[in-house]
Amino acid sequence: MTNPCKEAITQEDREIVKNLDDYKVIIDLAHEPSIKIYAKKPVSLSQIVLLLKDFGITAKKEIFYSLNDVQISQIFIDTNITALQQAKEKVATIIEQALRGETLERCALYRFVLEKNISLEQVIFLRSLVKYLVQLLPEKKEQSIIKIFLNYPHLINYFIKYFFKQDFMEREKIEEKIHSSFKTVQNYEEDKLLRICYYAICSIKKTNFFAGKECKSYKFDLTKFKKLLPSLQPNIEIFVYHKDFLGVHLRISPVSRGGIRWSDREDFRQEIRDLMITQEAKNAIIIPSGGKGGLYIEKPITKKEFRHYYELYIDAMLDLIDKEPKERGDFYFVVAADKGTADMSDVANAIAIKRGYWLKDAFASGGSHGYNHKKLGVTAHGAWICAARHFIDRKIDIFKDPITVVGTGSMRGDVFGNGMLINPQIKLIGAISSHEIFIDPNPDPAIAFKERKRLFEEQKSWSDYNQTLISKGGGVFLRTQKEIKLSPQIKKVLNIKEDILSAEELAKYLLCAQVDMLYIGGIGTYVKSSEEFNIYIADKYNEPVRVDASALQAFAVCEGGNLGLTQKARIEYAKNGGRINLDSIDNSAGVNTSDYEVNLKIVLNKALKEQKIDENQKHSILKELTQEVLEKVFQENFMQPLAITLDALRSRNDKEDFIKAIELLERELEFFNKKDFDIPKIKEFDTVIDADGAIVRPVLGIVLSFSKIFLKRFILQSNLTQEPFFEHYLYKYFPKSLYPLFEKEVLTHPLAREIIATVAANIIIDNAGIRFIADFDELGSEKFLIKIKSYLLLYALLWIAKAKKELYKKESANKTSIYMQLLEIEDAVEFSVKWIVRNYQEFNSEPFHILNYKNEIAQFLDFKESIHSDFFRYIDLIKFVMPAIYIKELKEYPLNEVLSLLSEILSLFNIDALLQIIYNFSPKDNIGKELKMQLMELVEYFVVATAKDVVFYTRSKESLHDGLMNYIQEKMIDTSFFAQKIQELAQTPQDLMKISNVVHKLLLEAI
Repeated sequence: MTNPCKEAITQEDREIVKNLDDYKVIIDLAHEPSIKIYAKKPVSLSQIVLLLKDFGITAKKEIFYSLNDVQISQIFIDTNITALQQAKEKVATIIEQALRGETLERCALYRFVLEKNISLEQVIFLRSLVKYLVQLLPEKKEQSIIKIFLNYPHLINYFIKYFFKQDFMEREKIEEKIHSSFKTVQNYEEDKLLRICYYAICSIKKTNFFAGKECKSYKFDLTKFKKLLPSLQPNIEIFVYHKDFLGVHLRISPVSRGGIRWSDREDFRQEIRDLMITQEAKNAIIIPSGGKGGLYIEKPITKKEFRHYYELYIDAMLDLIDKEPKERGDFYFVVAADKGTADMSDVANAIAIKRGYWLKDAFASGGSHGYNHKKLGVTAHGAWICAARHFIDRKIDIFKDPITVVGTGSMRGDVFGNGMLINPQIKLIGAISSHEIFIDPNPDPAIAFKERKRLFEEQKSWSDYNQTLISKGGGVFLRTQKEIKLSPQIKKVLNIKEDILSAEELAKYLLCAQVDMLYIGGIGTYVKSSEEFNIYIADKYNEPVRVDASALQAFAVCEGGNLGLTQKARIEYAKNGGRINLDSIDNSAGVNTSDYEVNLKIVLNKALKEQKIDENQKHSILKELTQEVLEKVFQENFMQPLAITLDALRSRNDKEDFIKAIELLERELEFFNKKDFDIPKIKEFDTVIDADGAIVRPVLGIVLSFSKIFLKRFILQSNLTQEPFFEHYLYKYFPKSLYPLFEKEVLTHPLAREIIATVAANIIIDNAGIRFIADFDELGSEKFLIKIKSYLLLYALLWIAKAKKELYKKESANKTSIYMQLLEIEDAVEFSVKWIVRNYQEFNSEPFHILNYKNEIAQFLDFKESIHSDFFRYIDLIKFVMPAIYIKELKEYPLNEVLSLLSEILSLFNIDALLQIIYNFSPKDNIGKELKMQLMELVEYFVVATAKDVVFYTRSKESLHDGLMNYIQEKMIDTSFFAQKIQELAQTPQDLMKISNVVHKLLLEAI
């Protein structure tokens, strides 16, 4: 650097200094090319030199001097003078803004300003594009992408022009030039990246780029180019660019939901994408599909700064969403709390309300006027309901009876804290939090409960636990402790031989303790399979304490938190006899509650708009509905584990249907992939079969969830939701006390169709199980629709929900198994559904017409106070209720007489026993399975055909009973012969030929 000299000061310098606010940049190309920088604050010349280098400008020498406290730096340069002549105003402006901190101090993309005379706005577009590509293609580094851009300036310039031109005709011309320019790209990898970049630009459906905001957002339709991307990808994506942070929001469909998290990962989109896929399974029971959002801030910031960035992020996303519902619009956009954003719901809702977004305070669930999950303890309570199913066979009620527990989490946390306060009788042996290990070898339940409650209420950690209340030998230890001297009590309860262990080793012993329940209530993956390597598991923090599933000794695992075990670990644990579902089943109560909140607020906001209620009344009504909402949420937590249990029992004898269902889901659902959920190929399917011959629960759980998703989407693609009968399921979704007051608002709910489809899918899969979808290919779409309608119709017609409700109460009161009875009900419904599907064209199966017979059927079956006992008394007749209606309408006999006739035929020919023999037959191959089905159909045909013949045979003055007796006498049918043959079959080993012989004799001799 030369010494300052008075001769360097010019009159121009004096004029500029006189009017200078902060910075001024002058580019002089008339004499020796130079750039002069005027600054009221000190400027780092090395910083300026590097900035100029980004433009493609080389600094040769510098002169530094000052005037009236203004620093003047003159830098003599070497560059393409012609290019700089054209772009000098833009270059100067960018340098000034960089000095002020208004734009980036360094950016290699500034080269395009000089080379292609682009503006700072266009540089920002390119930079946001590069940042997006880095997230989209994690294997690519930012510098390598920029290098490729710089190698093809003409092509990149066309990309810029394409984005900035809104006229369709002009864009078409630019497209031609782009396609032509691609021919100059010789390298395959470079060509691939540039094409993905181009397709991404082409797929931008909406942007706020031209709104003049500092935070830029783009909405991409990834369906147009996702085939070029690795692994599963969302269909709709919002990318948010700001010079200080980045954000994404990923959605599987326009109607999706999921939390927004503050990520600490550079590849944060990868994390968000994986969570979106996980969310899809969890969202199976609710209206929206899976979605997830997140933002990443590279530099350390304060909570106040984070709130500012969060506000910018939310505001930028709402720029791309329709303010009001409209046909085929993108109007359903909701967010929820997640890691780092637990207290941001009110902030998000305030932005939505200010902007006039139609969802208002339904935009972000769980705010000050929403359902607070922690206060309600909803996630933990739902998880315990799910886990309770594991203990029923042991006649243990985990809500009341003493059980031993080891857990992950602290009493400050929502899921762990609430979970440890559900049952005052639990004996918490120990827990592992993010920093501490708590061990109480022989706790006094009452004392320990009271102390846990204090910690929860005061939001304290394990180190604040009153040490005098811990049983002898116990204590609280830091996870960082190198050595812990073990007490005899700890050694005994954890079966440890060593006297001294590190905290990490002690934590492993604790996880593997022989207890009733391992309760996952905190964040982290604590269990992997023995075949997995830690390097492939995302949670690195808990790697030192992670154990293999084969080492777990807990009777059952309850996953109140997410990702406590890998899916492979769950399968291994289940194969070894452990009782477990999976996290998306156990902790679904939270997302279900949030979804109810959103849909209730939509109804109440409509009522508010129409001035039926005011704001205070709206908040009061939502609060009053809390208990009803929780009952509905917890009912689903009860139903799903029960459905898994019943499917496990079914799978012992019928794996083929489950395999068919899995293959159907993999073919039809983009986000269901056997490999992603560790479901083996058909040849290796035995690897997910437990010691009882059943498919393990973690596999059944994930297939159950995606079966609901498949069924929901199939219903939505049909016209079923528009049929009057299905309107009932819209009302069924909402609390009973709501819809009478707001019927109009419920009926005009923008997601009415989605709600109907979700409720219907939940009812069917929760009760009929996964096998319901197995015959989809065999039936075809039209008949499968009939199957769906028939199932739901029979459910309503035969009071099945009420009969099952009585059984659930019986199970709870007597702690007796009801599984066989539930399966028997579903077998009867399945039998009847199959008959309807085969014969629906021969009679009027319109639901409301059939439901006219509901009370008449109930009277005949003598349904009084205890439906379920009468139900099983008539279980075989129930299989033939629909044929009874069909026969009744052929010739106008009272329905009760036709039912009596069918009942008598069933009894005379011992049909119930014959059907049971056929049902119990276990075929060894597909031919045997097909023959079994044919025999069932033949028996059904015999009963219906005989009843039909008798109805037409009976004279006008005869009763149907007399008609049947005369019919048998005239045809010389020996009913005792069949009764004897069926009795013989029941007493001999299964023999398909003998069964076939009896069935064919029924048909030949009787018909």
